[in-house]
Amino acid sequence: MTTECRKILTMLAEQKISVAEAEGLLDALERAPESTPELEINVITQHAPLQKTLDDGRKAASTDVPILVVGETGTGKELVARLIHQTSPRRDKPFIAVNCTAIPGTLFESEIFGHERGAFTGANQRKHGMIEQADGGTLFLDEIDGLSSSVQVKLHRFMGTRKFERIGGTEKIRCDVRVIAATHLSTEMLVNKLRQDLFERLSTITLELTPLRDRKEDIPLLVDHFLEERAREHNRPVPTLAPEAMDALMAYDWPVNVRELARAIERAVVLCDGEIGVENLPKELIETA
Repeated sequence: MTTECRKILTMLAEQKISVAEAEGLLDALERAPESTPELEINVITQHAPLQKTLDDGRKAASTDVPILVVGETGTGKELVARLIHQTSPRRDKPFIAVNCTAIPGTLFESEIFGHERGAFTGANQRKHGMIEQADGGTLFLDEIDGLSSSVQVKLHRFMGTRKFERIGGTEKIRCDVRVIAATHLSTEMLVNKLRQDLFERLSTITLELTPLRDRKEDIPLLVDHFLEERAREHNRPVPTLAPEAMDALMAYDWPVNVRELARAIERAVVLCDGEIGVENLPKELIETA
């Protein structure tokens, strides 16, 4: 989702604009299909269970079977979805990602399936939804547990027939889309959030991502990666890391996982004077050290 779309949805949530006005603005920002990154996507790990999970994802990539990616916030669910897309025969087609909790329910069905002109107040022109934008490629539905019951029914029907109708329309539209879903919930919790038929279809292949606290052998590898990446982004020399700083990184449990580690290293790269010490780390890490 673009920054402009987020601003519009925030204005709608704060009741600064009406649903009709939001629809008009979103129509004006109709998104072009996202291009596939040129650089190869890689998940950095030497943790054997996670490597096995990634291998399973690569094997499934050559098929059209739906995939469910399960993992805590910050474990890299979208990164894994992009890896699967890039490894698949669909790699040259669009990869469309949407967070199912980021769009108000009144707009979400239209965002996914599109609508016809006149379908509701403010629908001044036909809108192509994300399924149509992803035709031939991959639709990534993050936080799938946030879907309303009505959208779940339509999504399950589309996944079975590859056909759907825009809101306010009667034409059966066929699209060739591979669906990858993700959730921060456990599968045991997710089954209580989704219709059984949709859960069973989505979870044909389930990939569970290991939280960073359970694969701490990856922390030195990830630290080296983020040091080089963030130093390059901020035009800084790659700093060294004091032993006590690495000890603090290893001792912390990382509740927001790799995403939190990346932010901590970026902060340290910006604030340090050539060497990252404990004092350059976020306060929650300093308290752990």
